[in-house]
Amino acid sequence: MKKIILLLILLLIFLPNFECVTNANITYYAKIKNENVCMYSSPIGESDYQLFVLPNSYFVELLDDENDDFYKAKFKDQIGYVKKNQVSVMSGVPVKPYPNQTFRIFCLEGLSIYSTPFTSSSAKISTIPYLTDDVVFYGELAGEQAIPDKTRTWYYC
Repeated sequence: MKKIILLLILLLIFLPNFECVTNANITYYAKIKNENVCMYSSPIGESDYQLFVLPNSYFVELLDDENDDFYKAKFKDQIGYVKKNQVSVMSGVPVKPYPNQTFRIFCLEGLSIYSTPFTSSSAKISTIPYLTDDVVFYGELAGEQAIPDKTRTWYYC
């Protein structure tokens, strides 16, 4: 009986020093399988919540299993949501999970930033000054045709 008590005391002393191995430190990535896979601001599959289209063949880091339809994910430094049926979970860490795309502003008056792909004054957030370098590009999204007879493509940066 004394040996059992001594063994229990020793276990209690040394057990907290052992590190438990859990899945909490494992990072999971998912590959963008198709064209037109969007990053959403909320786990709702409506166009009002689309942030930008993720580039095909790159990856998102999976942060959480949000619900039956969405993963909480990270693309570069942006956190949002992706539809589970549009990505493929992989094992391992990709060598280059994200594209490295930046651009520079050449408009003398700068370039306006909007919270949605529409030019309403309430959606305008700020202006990127002339000759700003290294504006990070994340993806694009179709929106309002801001310039007549030109594209409807807006860039998320």
